Amino acid sequence: MRPVRLELNGFAAFRDEAVVDFTDTDFFVLVGATGSGKSTVIDALTFALYGTVPRWNHRSMVMYGLAPTATQGKVALVFDVGDQRYLVARELRRTKAGVHVRNARLDRLVDPTASGGVDDEIESVAADSGVTPAVEKLLGLPYEHFCQCVVLPQGEFADFLRAKPADRRTILLRLLGAGLYGDIGQRANNLAREAGVKAELLAAQVEELADATDAAEDAAAQRETALRALAGTVRDEVPRLRSAERALEQAQDHLDGIVAERDLLTGIAAPPEVAELDAAHALAESTLTAADAAEATARAADRAARDRLAAAPDRRPLEQALRDHAELGRVTDAVPGAEEATREAADALARSSTEAAAAGAALEQARLDRDIARGTLADLNAQSERLTAELEVLDAVVVPDGLLELAGRTSEAAQRVSASAGALAAAQEREIAAQEAAAAAPARGPVEESLRLTAELAEAQRTVSPLERGHADAAEALRVAAETVAAAERERDEARAAREHASVTHRAAALRSGLVAGAPCPVCDQVVTTLPEAKDEPELAAADQALRQRDRRVTTARAEHAAASAAETQAGTRLDAARQQVAGLTERLADRPHDPAALRQTLAEIDALDAEVRSSSAQARARRADHDK
Repeated sequence: MRPVRLELNGFAAFRDEAVVDFTDTDFFVLVGATGSGKSTVIDALTFALYGTVPRWNHRSMVMYGLAPTATQGKVALVFDVGDQRYLVARELRRTKAGVHVRNARLDRLVDPTASGGVDDEIESVAADSGVTPAVEKLLGLPYEHFCQCVVLPQGEFADFLRAKPADRRTILLRLLGAGLYGDIGQRANNLAREAGVKAELLAAQVEELADATDAAEDAAAQRETALRALAGTVRDEVPRLRSAERALEQAQDHLDGIVAERDLLTGIAAPPEVAELDAAHALAESTLTAADAAEATARAADRAARDRLAAAPDRRPLEQALRDHAELGRVTDAVPGAEEATREAADALARSSTEAAAAGAALEQARLDRDIARGTLADLNAQSERLTAELEVLDAVVVPDGLLELAGRTSEAAQRVSASAGALAAAQEREIAAQEAAAAAPARGPVEESLRLTAELAEAQRTVSPLERGHADAAEALRVAAETVAAAERERDEARAAREHASVTHRAAALRSGLVAGAPCPVCDQVVTTLPEAKDEPELAAADQALRQRDRRVTTARAEHAAASAAETQAGTRLDAARQQVAGLTERLADRPHDPAALRQTLAEIDALDAEVRSSSAQARARRADHDK
């Protein structure tokens, strides 16, 4: 990188516009009295490239870059990299919140001989926060390496001049960043030590394996083969050995059982009551034999009765026979009356014959009565013949005992069956009506689900308001904590600036002892005209103490801000979860009834219908059981 033109306006000590032209300059030196602004030129060049200055001791401490009475400042640097020319510019503005960098930009000049004027054609490379990374990439040096290799901080260089030779080497290594090579050497030594330890370990292992010859390897291979064969034999024999062990254990258990039984049988003796027990046993056996014979006889009688029952005629022909017998009795009772009517008709016919001439109408009536009587007689005779034939058939039928009582019970049972059938039909109609009403009613599951979702929605809605208040309180606490952090950081920056000012003053006072009026300065080689004012060290100590206090306040404020941020995040998460739950329940209840009172009334109606269905079903089952009996 080669500087070409540096413009300053309102930067540090340069309140008015100033230009430093490096055109056609291979080497240059900045000469002037102490405080004339030589270091400020280097600071301006560094600030234009990287947005900060080493003397500020903090990359964000830009308040020293703006002139004390200025509200706006600007630094612009035209520089060459290779055969390309670039322009980097940054502005400083003072606001109520402090001094801030604005409108930073890095442009490439199309004309490599241009000076960065307003009319020069440019090509934008980066802007604002992207300027510093673009400069680091373009120069190949980050800010720290630039300060170590190109710009040495003035205070540290003064320490270097006053230091002892041994200390100068340390300071120089620190300024040039050569401590990296010490770290590399230390790491190389560590790696060498580790490699040495590994080498010693490997050497010990090689010594332990000194007897690992080809012959030993062959012998080991033969032993391995023999061991593998032996392992196969063992693997084959182990199951048989285990089987033999199990068989031996079973035989031993059986032997132990036999010995125990033998020992028990040895101690058995016949009691004196054996004869009486034998007699009682014989009597019991004879009694048992008689009981078995009686049981066999009873079983035979039972089988015979069952056979007769199975061979008996069907019930329905018997009932029909009973009805035919009753009809035969009625017809038989009607035969004498019919015969009497026939005789009377014959007598009437005789009387009518004698009186035919006198009563033609009576004759016709008699003829009609005769024809009717003859038809009735023919019918009665045919019916009598049919019933006589049926009677002959029924004479062979043996009426079982109790058939008449059975007929009476059958009639009563038929009446009960008829009444039961009516009650069963009514019960079934009530059951069907109850089931239809229950089927028409809404399903219980969806109603219960809607009632449960309604209750959950009400509970979720009740939790939203407290969570919103908690989140608002947490957000307010976070805002207050952020303001506290900002205030603490501002106070810390102010304390840091005061400490830097005191440090600079202290370093100047430290050089006072080595200055002689009229002699050259050991730092800048300028003739010292007047000695700087002596300063007390307590001012620097007080500034250090104030800076430490401000640092502790910043740390405490940041911890409180982190806690408040975590609390606000947690409260926001809970509030979002509650709102999502409310939204989900509301969406699920969108197409459902969600009036709790109406849902409870519906459940009560469903319970009543279920009870009615169970009651009607029970009644129908009871009626059906009575009807089946």
